[in-house]
Amino acid sequence: MKTKHDKIRPRLAIVEDDDNFRQSMVDYFDLLGFPVWGAESAETFYKNLIVSPIDIVILDIGLPGDDGFQVTKHLQNLHGIEILILSGRDSTNDRIQGLNLGAGRYLVKPIDMNELVAHVEAASRNIKNISDDDTWSLQYSNWSLISPQGNIINLTSREFALMECLIKSPNQTATRTDIANVLACGNLNGYDFHRIDMVVTRLRKKIRTITNQSAPIKTINSIGFAFTMKCKTK
Repeated sequence: MKTKHDKIRPRLAIVEDDDNFRQSMVDYFDLLGFPVWGAESAETFYKNLIVSPIDIVILDIGLPGDDGFQVTKHLQNLHGIEILILSGRDSTNDRIQGLNLGAGRYLVKPIDMNELVAHVEAASRNIKNISDDDTWSLQYSNWSLISPQGNIINLTSREFALMECLIKSPNQTATRTDIANVLACGNLNGYDFHRIDMVVTRLRKKIRTITNQSAPIKTINSIGFAFTMKCKTK
């Protein structure tokens, strides 16, 4: 039986110029298992979008530079992104403008976070590329990682050992000590833990280069790393 943590979560971006509010939303969705990043302006959002594709954006109107309406208009040319406007402006004209420009929902601050999550979940049902088949595969026969879209990432022995360690407990943190034990074959005497960061960096770069998506490897500060998607072995 599936639990809520087994569901494929849509990739989110939160575009909000209030630093505290933006970070609180990012932290909240992150705790729920959503791949999520934040941006304080339209300019930052556009730059991040190139390297970190998303399924849903939660968008404020009052942004520096391009405002939320201009961002919504820009996203009309990008198919597959659901837009949720979240604004303190609640006039009928603003609502109509946002919806006419392509926003699927126009929400007004303040909002209960459980309600916001419900809107995100509802919006995700409109996204065709969110499915229960969105699973990675670690292949023992040829030391490779296969993305849900079929991209093949050939792995070195250290990268393969890292992936084995990360997927033992899906969405759970593999500590730096756990990973070091695997990479050093249990001999930690004089082991340089920076080697772990080098392996992770190379693997993330490989995944991004081959799949054109951010690697689902999350850094857990001062603790270790977690693979944030489902991954099966063959």
